Amino acid sequence: MQLEPSYLMPRAVALIRNTTKTIGHILQGVSRADATTYRDGTEGWTVTEIVCHLRDFGTIFHDRAKRILSEDTPVLAPYDHEQMVIDGRCNEQDVEVVYADLVRIYDDLAGFYESIADDQWDRAGIHPDAGHFPLTKSMLQVGTHNALHIEQMTRVLRQKYSK
Repeated sequence: MQLEPSYLMPRAVALIRNTTKTIGHILQGVSRADATTYRDGTEGWTVTEIVCHLRDFGTIFHDRAKRILSEDTPVLAPYDHEQMVIDGRCNEQDVEVVYADLVRIYDDLAGFYESIADDQWDRAGIHPDAGHFPLTKSMLQVGTHNALHIEQMTRVLRQKYSK
């Protein structure tokens, strides 16, 4: 069963927009110390690093989708998300500023997906991990990726209350 873009697109865009709101709700009342102290395991990310990762990948998702739309079957670059967090010194950034950037980036991305014509949804690139990667998968990846990291943020913050 294949879902039509006219059915899928508004729901996936709503998911993108709602995940940024959910992240905002999670961050309310989270101190800078809590956002930079508690980690997902001994080597895992802090909340600030997770929000930075989501912000950075919002830009990557958007760039990939634009390439898929404008080029014939582009080969999409791989990214080392762990190294990006280290190189970006993400835990030193202000989570409120990062979140504001994230909201803007995902709002632009949602608007981009809304602008795609029905006959363009089958356009595809080559994803470094997933292979053939049509725009529909690109859009769904955003929501599922964000949901995974929202769960991670809540799990990290739970540590504060389980002591």
